Amino acid sequence: MSEYIPIPEARRFDLLKDPIPVKWYLRPIVWLISFPVFWMHRSHIKKIGMENVKNPYILLCSHNAFYDFMVATVATWPHQAYYIVAVDGFIGREWLMRGVGCIGKRKFTNDISIIRHMRKVLDRGKVVAFYPEARYSLCGTNAILPASPK
Repeated sequence: MSEYIPIPEARRFDLLKDPIPVKWYLRPIVWLISFPVFWMHRSHIKKIGMENVKNPYILLCSHNAFYDFMVATVATWPHQAYYIVAVDGFIGREWLMRGVGCIGKRKFTNDISIIRHMRKVLDRGKVVAFYPEARYSLCGTNAILPASPK
């Protein structure tokens, strides 16, 4: 049993690659998926003090379930939001994730390129949405966000 199964050479995720504009043909598909899921879960969005808010802006969200991305899509409709997403969500579908407006980040690491990517998206007049806790909160409590390095 000393035989090893070779592992194929994996291509590393390019964290420095700039976010691409959202593919025009994927936007309606994202909306067609997001709105029914939003309605099916009987979600509600309360926009308080948002009357004069115009693009670009940063949307900070709490993370309860995978469908939070769909809720944020409905909340920002008709504008396109770009999402900060862990790179493990890109495995095998990087073209799709980038095509719908996802920006990859490695979990639990400091990554200054994310700031540059967010700046590029904001300069385009788009919305950046991210989940600072970076985890699901199944019990409805907030996570403690670590202090930044000095």
